[in-house]
Amino acid sequence: ILTRILSPEDFGLRTLVTSFLIGLTMFSDMGFGPSIMQSKRGDDPAFLDTIWTLKIIRGFVIFLVALVMAWPLAVFYDAPQFAWVFPAAASSLLIGGFLPTRIDSAARHLQLGRLTVIELANQMLGALLTIAAALILQSVWALVWGNVLGALVQLFMFRMFLPGHHNRLRLERAARAEVTKFGKWIFFSTICGFLLFQGDRIILGRVLTLDQLGIYNI
Repeated sequence: ILTRILSPEDFGLRTLVTSFLIGLTMFSDMGFGPSIMQSKRGDDPAFLDTIWTLKIIRGFVIFLVALVMAWPLAVFYDAPQFAWVFPAAASSLLIGGFLPTRIDSAARHLQLGRLTVIELANQMLGALLTIAAALILQSVWALVWGNVLGALVQLFMFRMFLPGHHNRLRLERAARAEVTKFGKWIFFSTICGFLLFQGDRIILGRVLTLDQLGIYNI
């Protein structure tokens, strides 16, 4: 549906933005979810609250890094609109930092029924919001705001309809040390994963026009 409303150039710009957002996410990945699932303290409220607090801090850091990177990348790829679209899109990662740890707790205890239903509902609502935005804006901003609104819907749905521990801001030294020790091994694997799955788009974004990149990505 979106390919009938928006231009290939819009998808090309979105491809560049998404690739770098994935890069920021992966290079800052500390393995919070796997930490909850494998740790002996995976059900300890102090441990969960520490991870939630670290996720929020990480979200703010990613957003600030995106602000700094936006203009140089826009110049490098000769895509002036990137300078505005990239920070706006990065706000979805800021919102994602507030997702509750009960998502990972549900996975830890194999309570996947309700989790799956909520995730499917999130995807459907996110798609509908993006299509509505595309009909109204008919520009790359539809993809950006659709993603941001989808992140807000996801946060609301998980907080309202997924039972479990209600997080609060807390940083316990022992929990932070355990997560950091576990996360450093995740970091090396994510570098390889990013280069494998996003390397072509990062390179071709420099070589191809945005129109061509959009068609290539689709």
